[in-house]
Amino acid sequence: MNKAKYRGIPCFFDLETSEIKGQNKFYDLLLDCVIWIDVHVFQVEGFPVLVEENQDNLE
Repeated sequence: MNKAKYRGIPCFFDLETSEIKGQNKFYDLLLDCVIWIDVHVFQVEGFPVLVEENQDNLE
């Protein structure tokens, strides 16, 4: 998993499975809320995930 940010929230993103999770429990909960708002309120079709380059595999 690579370090990433979703709307400024620090998270981890798996490029192979497109799985996203927060870097800790608070960010994980915040990420769930923001993604829910994006899907149900703003109805976005693409998600703005910024993946940091040149990161070692963190698994």
